[in-house]
Amino acid sequence: MLRDRREILIYTAGIFDGEGHVGVYARDALKRSFRLKLGITSTNGNLIGFLIEHFGGSFSQLSGEASRNLRCYQWELSFVKAGEFLEEIYPFLLIKQEQVKLAILFQSGQHVRRKTQEQIELCRWICKQMKALKKEGV
Repeated sequence: MLRDRREILIYTAGIFDGEGHVGVYARDALKRSFRLKLGITSTNGNLIGFLIEHFGGSFSQLSGEASRNLRCYQWELSFVKAGEFLEEIYPFLLIKQEQVKLAILFQSGQHVRRKTQEQIELCRWICKQMKALKKEGV
């Protein structure tokens, strides 16, 4: 049984390192608007319940080829909650630290309603870097 917030964060960081995904995605074809999205996929419904209880978010049940005929769930967070979650687990990550560092950098600039061209270019650069890290398996 996990006793305190630190233990919960350490446990969750381990799960996220192995089963999680994080990305910054363009919302439009011109790549001028972006969003942060993350999730964890698991066949264990209790794990998904644990994540929702401690971090909020939503879940969906995957079907078809993605689930390989197993009952498979995907927990998701986006926007502000995703940034807060990543900041909390960041110190305990081993594998996805670089991806999460980029995601936190992205989210830190999302309070601005109208972005300058320089801010848009930074978001595009973050997207490109995230894709490269994923290809490397980092």
